[in-house]
Amino acid sequence: MHIEDFKKAVSGVSPKGFEVLATFTLVLERGLKLFEVKLIKGPKDEYLVFPPDRRFGGAAWFMLPEMRSEVLRMALTEMDKAALERFAKLANLAK
Repeated sequence: MHIEDFKKAVSGVSPKGFEVLATFTLVLERGLKLFEVKLIKGPKDEYLVFPPDRRFGGAAWFMLPEMRSEVLRMALTEMDKAALERFAKLANLAK
């Protein structure tokens, strides 16, 4: 399992206090991908992983808590990598 196409999201905070930080593709096995998975920061500063939006509501997937924790860890690692890359670019501009 790994993450591809990690993209920082540009969104505001919802009325209930949730903010989409990023979207990504979750590659579960060779040939099986989940697109537009969301990394979300909750109102109590907790981090969550949510499935893509569905047209008619309802759950798009079920994921065991252990697997969800692993995906969350990978997504936060990708977010850290992206932040370091942005910092490196800015540092090079300052030279």
